[in-house]
Amino acid sequence: MIKNISNHLMNQVSDAVNSLTGLSFPKERWPDLARGIESTAYDLGYKDTLSYIHSLLSSQLNQEQLDILLKHLTIRDTFFFYDPTVFQVLKGHILSRWIRSRHSAERSIHIWSAGCGSGEEPYSIAMLVDQMIPPSQEWKITILATEMDSFFLQKAKEGIYSHWSFRDIPEGILEKYFMKIDEDRFEISSRLKEMVYFYQLNLTDIDCPPLIESTRNMDLVFCRNVLSNCPQNVRVEAVRLFSNCLKEGGWLIVGPSEAGLIEYPELNPVQFPGAILHRKGLPRKGDKLKEEMNSF
Repeated sequence: MIKNISNHLMNQVSDAVNSLTGLSFPKERWPDLARGIESTAYDLGYKDTLSYIHSLLSSQLNQEQLDILLKHLTIRDTFFFYDPTVFQVLKGHILSRWIRSRHSAERSIHIWSAGCGSGEEPYSIAMLVDQMIPPSQEWKITILATEMDSFFLQKAKEGIYSHWSFRDIPEGILEKYFMKIDEDRFEISSRLKEMVYFYQLNLTDIDCPPLIESTRNMDLVFCRNVLSNCPQNVRVEAVRLFSNCLKEGGWLIVGPSEAGLIEYPELNPVQFPGAILHRKGLPRKGDKLKEEMNSF
């Protein structure tokens, strides 16, 4: 914890951050909050963290200050094909069935990656879809990726990554989809970039009609390791939004620790080996799948 900062003051900081960003930092997460506040104070040039806290509580932040605060509070360790089990489910039980069953007039897939971080998730989805679509077929693939942190969003748009982002990728991915810039930087192919559309969006601010309208009729919504950082009221509204955006039979994919947070009548949990996903619609026979999945 920050030296000379009382619990009362930390509680005020937590409330202020929640009001400004929608992020939730209950008492058990105050050490994470403290680290983020200290790093923000340093980046903004304050002589000490306490001075920054008083400024945070007493004045309105401009966009640059808010972006820097968000950068330090939303650091998420991610990499390509993070949580391989999810991508195994996506390949073996969802995308494969759509590709087999959708005829020429229906050959489209619409996906939303909400809280996309620095872009590894939506680009992983794009790579998987690209590998699965038969070359002889014409498909309309739309991958919308949204993120509230402008620093992450800029990195995602640039599409340049270090070895750290490739530490659990399937064989051949690096060679097929990336161009080496130097010893530790690789740029994703322009063809993959063209599959993903990036926008800045804070899930706590859903009054954004043009962007929200573009999320209608989604087949898949990814929102992994985001909801656990949100207070309950924001989480409830976000889940309602995702459900409304999904087609009947569409899927919501959240982080492993977040599956129990999804309580919405239209979203039915489906048990896969090693993963729980939520499908929009009534429960179906065989939802608790037991068969083994092929690796991707």
